[in-house]
Amino acid sequence: VIGIGTSVVTCPKQPSMGCVYKLVSVGGQPRIKLTEDPEKQTLPGSKAAFRFLGPDGSLLLDLLQLAEEPPPKAGQELRVWPRGTQEPCTVKPAQVEPLLRLYLQQGQLCEPLPSLDESRRFAQQSLSLLRPAHKQLQSPAVYPVALSEKLRALVDSLSARGPL
Repeated sequence: VIGIGTSVVTCPKQPSMGCVYKLVSVGGQPRIKLTEDPEKQTLPGSKAAFRFLGPDGSLLLDLLQLAEEPPPKAGQELRVWPRGTQEPCTVKPAQVEPLLRLYLQQGQLCEPLPSLDESRRFAQQSLSLLRPAHKQLQSPAVYPVALSEKLRALVDSLSARGPL
C-alpha cells in the first residue's frame, strides 16, 4: 500500500509532528517544495542553525542560514527575516550558539555521542530558557525563527521560478 499525505498515518485526535524528510537539494542544486500552505514549504539547500541570546541569557530567536554562509558572531548586527512576516528586522545577539552538530559523516562517527544524561540536561536547560508564553498548553506563543538574507533571497528566487 502506498499512501500520500499526513492523514494516512495519523488521525485528527493524534496530530502528526511537523518533522519529516524533505528533499532540499538534488546533485548539489537547491530545491524547494512549493505549496499554498506556507508551513509545508521546504527551505532549499544545506543549512546551519543558530540560537541568539540576549545580554541576560534570554532567548531572542533561532536563525536558519545556508551552510556556506559564515556563522554569525555575538555583537554583530544582522538583518534577518522572521518566518511568517514580509518585513526584515535587525537583531544584535549578545551570544550565539550553534544548534546543529555533525556526529555522523559518510556512515562514520565524527565525535562521541552525548550520554543520555547529557542529552536530558541539555533539553531541560533549553526548555528552562523558554518564556512561559511559549510553554503554555493552550495557545502558546510562537517561538521566533528567522532566515538569513541569503536564504530568504534563495527562497524568493526559487519560488519565483515556479515548479520545474
